[in-house]
Amino acid sequence: NFQTGGGDVKACPSCLSFLRNPRMLHCLHFFCLECLKKIEASDGRVSCPVCQFVTDPGQDGVDNFQTDESVCRIIEVINGTPGRCDNCLSSPASSFCETCDAALCAPCSEELHGFRSSAKKPHSILPVTKGERLRRVPRCPSHPGEKLLFLSVTSQQLICRDCILVGEHEHDRYVTVEEAGRQTKKDLLELITKSKGTLRMLEEQLETHERQIPEAAEAYQQSVRRLNERAEELTASLKEQQHQALAEGASVRDAKVSRLLKQGVEIGGVAAALEDCVDLHRTALASASDFEVLRLHGAMLGLVAAAARVRVDLTPCDDALITEAEVFAPPTPASSRA
Repeated sequence: NFQTGGGDVKACPSCLSFLRNPRMLHCLHFFCLECLKKIEASDGRVSCPVCQFVTDPGQDGVDNFQTDESVCRIIEVINGTPGRCDNCLSSPASSFCETCDAALCAPCSEELHGFRSSAKKPHSILPVTKGERLRRVPRCPSHPGEKLLFLSVTSQQLICRDCILVGEHEHDRYVTVEEAGRQTKKDLLELITKSKGTLRMLEEQLETHERQIPEAAEAYQQSVRRLNERAEELTASLKEQQHQALAEGASVRDAKVSRLLKQGVEIGGVAAALEDCVDLHRTALASASDFEVLRLHGAMLGLVAAAARVRVDLTPCDDALITEAEVFAPPTPASSRA
């Protein structure tokens, strides 16, 4: 996140200024607390302006985000922010007294050194300019006046000369702060190098994912096109089957209607013949004498009996009915119909 230029650090991706009261999102990006409050959604969640990862801080809102003290210290080192005054503990230090081993603001330096101006040995006062860091060696809390010049490898604590000679660390294995600093810098540089390799790998994976997004979209569009083409083919096939089924049904209808008409003609002929026979006998009975009736009795009785025995089935025959199976039967191939 850190971009240095002219001694300034533009670390906050939102305001492009120094990180003030930095807060870390779940995506590991840092922002000023005030910047996070500006981009906080109504439901309290925050969408990272860098990667769009959404972080839910919980009920307490952005104030609940983690404060990374190590980041604060790193920013202070990079920016060269001077320490606080050792006397008033509030104002930034503007000078460093090597004699007093103290960082002082201008008012405190004037007050203290004015009071000590009668001392035989003058104090060595160095100005602290903007961007310059105080390289003061801290004092041992167990042995006041002794500087912490060593690092105990055993306990990983800064120790002084007296800690080694007469203190609780006299049996520890130790190295000088300079040696420990060089080794620590070396270890950190190796870790940074490995991290850069991991970063390059992640960037390559990100590029791969970015390429796969349009590829996936194109694959989806191709699937949609194939599905539409198949649907159109099925629709056309169903329409063709419908057309053939209707044509077959019409052919069956015409054949059966013709058969029904022929049957109707036959029934009409039988009815007409029966009606003629009945009329003939009625007329003969009306005009014939008793002698003639007796003489024609045998012939007339035979005709009437024959007419009475005529039975006509007015129900159409089965093969004259149009069934659903015939109408919706699969189309008959042309070769079969031929």
